[in-house]
Amino acid sequence: MPNERKTLGPERSDPRRAAKTLEGLWQQAGVELRIRTGTIVAVTTQPFAERVSAALARLSGRHAGRQILAVIAPDGDLEMDVSLLPQKNRYVERFDLRGTPRQLQGTILPLLSGPLTHVWWACDDPPRGPLFDALAELADQVIADALTLEMRPDRRFALADLSWAHTAPWRELTATLFDAPDAARELGNLEGATVEYADGKRGPLAARLYAGWLASRLGWKDASRIKIRAAKHPTRPHGEIVAVNLRSEDARFRIEALEGHCATASAELPGTPARSQTVILNAWDLPELLGYVMDAPEQNRIFEEALSVARRQA
Repeated sequence: MPNERKTLGPERSDPRRAAKTLEGLWQQAGVELRIRTGTIVAVTTQPFAERVSAALARLSGRHAGRQILAVIAPDGDLEMDVSLLPQKNRYVERFDLRGTPRQLQGTILPLLSGPLTHVWWACDDPPRGPLFDALAELADQVIADALTLEMRPDRRFALADLSWAHTAPWRELTATLFDAPDAARELGNLEGATVEYADGKRGPLAARLYAGWLASRLGWKDASRIKIRAAKHPTRPHGEIVAVNLRSEDARFRIEALEGHCATASAELPGTPARSQTVILNAWDLPELLGYVMDAPEQNRIFEEALSVARRQA
């Protein structure tokens, strides 16, 4: 069996010596072939730094051969550490930076490498300001809270949102509710819906995007017929959708998250017995969500339409 690769570094460096420090690590690795699959820049603050760092460490090298973790600090000198991280029989280049937004901006831009640049705005602060603007100008994809992003008509990057990725299993299950012909006939008769999310700090971001998707798919001009409300749930993380109810004059449909990775999907239709089944409800962790959105770094028409409706929702 081949020897397992081990992490090389971190080595303390600075912007002037960064390339030399990285080359020294590659010499230690003894690897001749270096695959350039692009760069991901993750901008965060200290409270989230450990979680974001762990997510990047588990991200597949096929998504980005170079990772830049930039932790915003209010003051102090710029800090830089350089490492090579082993990921599935290859090494990924990693730069860990800590500094003020101005320091980070001047340091990050020369480090961008490869055919694609992903920018992940991984902090509570809204995606705006000189640092964000400079990165977005060069990004192929921006991953951020799309509901607070100022949408410029001339933007060139594709937009992604991890809260949108959270809705993927719910969108899929919602579609399967109407697979049967008698259920499909009720699609045009739906009058309203309720979306419940796990109460907590994160708020209803995923629920709002799901509501925007539902309204746009049903051809409703807005999401005024969809109520969003907080609910308690024993296992679902804060902010995640926990139940969806749809109704027409004669029919009712419901998806409800259970404990674990399961949900119940039920339908009550006129003239037929009520039916219910337990289904798999995929739950992705942060690295999986990140990989999901990075797998498709292009404009997503369905997401854009859902976002347009969600942004108009009070």
